Amino acid sequence: SQAMQLAERLREEIAALELEVPSGSFFYTASLGVSSRTPEMESLEDLIKVADDRLYEAKNAGRNQVCG
Repeated sequence: SQAMQLAERLREEIAALELEVPSGSFFYTASLGVSSRTPEMESLEDLIKVADDRLYEAKNAGRNQVCG
């Protein structure tokens, strides 16, 4: 829950950024995947795999989202 809140806050802060360059403005978005360790996870790689899967879930759902 706290990780999701932090990820959402980070996503919002990134979306609020604007980079001015001579040819115009650039805006940023972020897709984030959040995971929590469960007893079934045997390694750090298991945790990272779940977070990575959720990252791609966010991207496939339209980007600029948090999935957890």
